[in-house]
Amino acid sequence: SNNKGLFHLSAIGFLDAATRTASLTFIPFVLMDKSAETREIFVFLIVLLAGGATGKYICGSLNDRYGFTNLVWCTKGATALLLFTAMFTPLIAMAPVLFILGFGLNRTSSTLYSSVAVFSTSDSRSRIYGYYYTVTESAGIAPFIYGWLADLAGLRFTIYVMSLATLLILPISLLMRQPLKSADQNKVA
Repeated sequence: SNNKGLFHLSAIGFLDAATRTASLTFIPFVLMDKSAETREIFVFLIVLLAGGATGKYICGSLNDRYGFTNLVWCTKGATALLLFTAMFTPLIAMAPVLFILGFGLNRTSSTLYSSVAVFSTSDSRSRIYGYYYTVTESAGIAPFIYGWLADLAGLRFTIYVMSLATLLILPISLLMRQPLKSADQNKVA
């Protein structure tokens, strides 16, 4: 049903936003752990953000071409993998890792936002978007939760948990196939 689809989409949006905000918070600490200097961290963050901007620009039409689930699996699968491998990557090789990570971190949100419209009619659109944005914006708590976890269990463990939380998006996205298909059929009918 549309309600189930919207619920699953919102869960994906929450996890996606949580990963994005927490990654932007914790990547500098990962770099510091690799003995990066302040100016190097600044450059690496620019590379990460450039990857995100490139993802927004290049992937604008990929959702239509490859479909919601395929795109989510590629971007979030890559994000989870790169978060995990960032802990083992030497500083000299972090630029390409962060560029692709930025691509994955920022790309999925556009696909999710565009999918919200599928679950709304013109008279319910503002309410549905309001609900979706409220759920996803509440993910702003993630850096605090991950910070608490880092204090308890360390940075490396926290990044691993963040990577696993990102992987949760993949099975939830499979639950979106039928609601998206049904919503599209209802729009056509």
